[in-house]
Amino acid sequence: MGLDLPSRQWTIESYSNARSVNQLNVPCDTNILYFRTEVQIDALFGHMVKKTVFKHQTIDLAYMRSQPVMTELVDRFETMGLANFLQHRCDWNETVIRRFYATLEISIEEEKIWWTTEKRTYYATFAQFAAANQLDYEFLKDEQSANIVLENPLDENDYLMFYEPAHLGIARVIGGTHGLRHHPAVINKIARVTFMPKSGNKDKVRGWYWNVISHVMHGNKINVIALIMDQLADLRLNLEMNLYFAPYIMSIIKAKTNFRGVCECKHSF
Repeated sequence: MGLDLPSRQWTIESYSNARSVNQLNVPCDTNILYFRTEVQIDALFGHMVKKTVFKHQTIDLAYMRSQPVMTELVDRFETMGLANFLQHRCDWNETVIRRFYATLEISIEEEKIWWTTEKRTYYATFAQFAAANQLDYEFLKDEQSANIVLENPLDENDYLMFYEPAHLGIARVIGGTHGLRHHPAVINKIARVTFMPKSGNKDKVRGWYWNVISHVMHGNKINVIALIMDQLADLRLNLEMNLYFAPYIMSIIKAKTNFRGVCECKHSF
């Protein structure tokens, strides 16, 4: 970040078009050894340095289990293979995370990601990404898994099952958080700060969060690695969204590179 480089002025279209080209398959066009191409440099200094690195939270399942009302919910998370994921803690360095995003290449078909740390390009399989985050990828991706890449929002007619019954007289706003049953409300809060990060208005339950609530309430497995990789593929081309999944990304960087730089603790508990 000590480099004094000009900031390219991207448009949404020009950024998406430039990043859609795999930078590993084009000739190297820069003599700055920390990057392979000018596109990667411009992605960092014209975009990544301006974005917020989202502050993921670690979920204290031990505390939740100590509360009788939440014991059953913790059991669901454990059965779904999400306990380690929700409790995962890894401090991270924001500069390293921004460079990861600026150099990221991803193949959903091959189940691999590539990125540059320091002066070397590394790759990891989705299974290695999972292992670095103490997750059992084979368990998460088996044929019984609800391999959630949440493209189809839950039908609005199904929302009512997650709210308190009308006869209790509890104020509720369908589509919002007011009047949600206890477990759906907690699931929504957890999803917003872990595998489906979301800032902004907390009074609404939006789109895919209904799917997450439904799957957890029904005990369906969520392939959280597939979900993250699908979002990384979108984030790589998106000029507007902030940078997510820092603790999970830092874990694979440390596992593959033996990174020992000073990390900045950027998450709350």
